[in-house]
Amino acid sequence: MSIERIIMKYSEVFSEAWRNVLDEFEDGKACIESEGDLQCLLFSECIKILALGNSVRSIPVHADAAAKITQLGGTAHCDLALGPNDEVLVELKHNALDTHKRVKRDLAKLADLFQLNPSTESIFLCLTRNFEDEASVSSYRKDLTSRMKRDGFEVESRVVSHQMHEQCEPYRQKNSQIHCAILIWKERSKR
Repeated sequence: MSIERIIMKYSEVFSEAWRNVLDEFEDGKACIESEGDLQCLLFSECIKILALGNSVRSIPVHADAAAKITQLGGTAHCDLALGPNDEVLVELKHNALDTHKRVKRDLAKLADLFQLNPSTESIFLCLTRNFEDEASVSSYRKDLTSRMKRDGFEVESRVVSHQMHEQCEPYRQKNSQIHCAILIWKERSKR
């Protein structure tokens, strides 16, 4: 086991988990039919990464986590939280674009949590969307990156082809689906 595995930041853990889940999806080892599927797969993958060399401590990954908003005194729920102090907060949306009302609301919630909770080091919003073909998503990806950079966010996108099989519900003949998986995030700058 390498020393970098031990000192990996929670944001790096989540990024690696996201890439691993997409690899398994593209290889046909995992199906993502809902937001719950995406949440379970990412949760499991974060646990796998954090569990390496960690046989004593509890593993700080939580689903449907209540994140404290310190200045307001209330809480907001996030789909995933990593770290003992909610260092990483994650919202997930399946088959949605950032222009959808629910996605905009989640992004605003994450931005508020990021500003108001000093222990939060980074936030992520994961989107997945099924498209007719790869060409129909290229202009969206370019526009999204441009818009998000203005607000200090970074964007990583990946087009994956998923071969549908009997485990996929609803099973729609054996054909491929083209998905665009998008990761939008912001990290707290070190002072």
